[in-house]
Amino acid sequence: MALAVAALMAAAAGSACRRDVELTLPRGSPVIDCVANGGACAAETACCSATCTDGKCAPAICRAEGSACVVAADCCSFVCAIDSAGTGARVCANPAGCSSDGQTCANAGACCSLGCAGAVCSGVACASAGSPCVAMHDCCGGVCMAGMCAPSPECRPAGERCAAADECCGRSCAERNESGVTTCQLLVSCRVDGETCATGDVCCSGRCGGAPGGGMRCQALPGCKPALALCMTDKDCCSGGCAPSAGGPNRCVRASGCQPEQERCAAGSTCCSGVCNIGPEGVGRCAKPARDVADHCRVIGENCMKADECCAGASCGADAAGRSRCMPGGDGCAATGYPCVVAAQCCGGWCLPDGSGAFSCRDACAPAGAGCTAPEDCCNGSCVGSPGATTCATVGVTQPDPVCIGAGEACADSPGACCAGTTCAQVAGGAHACASPALL
Repeated sequence: MALAVAALMAAAAGSACRRDVELTLPRGSPVIDCVANGGACAAETACCSATCTDGKCAPAICRAEGSACVVAADCCSFVCAIDSAGTGARVCANPAGCSSDGQTCANAGACCSLGCAGAVCSGVACASAGSPCVAMHDCCGGVCMAGMCAPSPECRPAGERCAAADECCGRSCAERNESGVTTCQLLVSCRVDGETCATGDVCCSGRCGGAPGGGMRCQALPGCKPALALCMTDKDCCSGGCAPSAGGPNRCVRASGCQPEQERCAAGSTCCSGVCNIGPEGVGRCAKPARDVADHCRVIGENCMKADECCAGASCGADAAGRSRCMPGGDGCAATGYPCVVAAQCCGGWCLPDGSGAFSCRDACAPAGAGCTAPEDCCNGSCVGSPGATTCATVGVTQPDPVCIGAGEACADSPGACCAGTTCAQVAGGAHACASPALL
């Protein structure tokens, strides 16, 4: 990534019009000291899969929802996230972005069933404003005052009764379980502004704070709207893309490849500028590149309106999703394994996370469980999770096809198909297998 950014800076300074990929080398496989599946072992720590059975490294057994995890590859759901109950621990999560019955909860909005009883998700739905309550998690709005659920001062969170979509924080009002009662619906993946929360990680904005009427609510970020926030037009979104969601309302769509300015980020390597800053709201957002570049032009991957905004040699064109971004100019393309920031640089047509924190060119879409940044990266068209930990997953499908390559399994023929949280590495004996960079 550093080489690619250096090439962009050289272009901005007025060098000849060369594709930045021409100035890079293919990213070599890391060397990780672990044993591939089938190899001899004396302890779990020797295996890439962390599983040693009868003296041989064996495929890892995935972990159920609510189990402790470190990376997405640990989980059957391929989603490892901060516990929505606010414990701060990382646990395997439901790809729908809510917790199943039996999982811990801090509020009703954390549960797919919108029912939280005794700090555990249950099938009993939360109580609407004006209904009797004993504790805050009894109420859809998360506030119980004098034995009654208090109304929300702004929009109505998921579970509250509604007559029209505009009354709801998620702009979705539908009948609940054929009961004849219409309620505000919970949108998948993350909580939009106004919904209840216990930690910022569950919010699309990454920001959870106290609301005027009490309780904790997801809050908006200044400037453009981050991925999955509600939107009206493309201009509302940091990614430049606003599209209808499965739940009905329009939501900002995360851009493929590097992330443009003001989009949420966990590390600079995911930003087109190479810079991720923590703002006063405590949320990481992609920032401008070094001033000597930022004062002159927009680097490859950034949103644009006309060609002269882009750094020398780049043009302003539409990506695969129709968003206008600065694209590499000239002829030529990069082969599989070369660093990239947008798919237009790659001969194979895919620029995907490579497990090292940056992006590499690939010749196939990402299978379920592999890393992604946008829906178009995935073979199944679904990319979920928080910034820096997004994976391809299909909500409601237990055995999607194709599926990523698990830890310890051979990956030489498909280096970009390792499950998220692992990368294709050279391991003991010279073999290539998927392994966690944490073992380095």
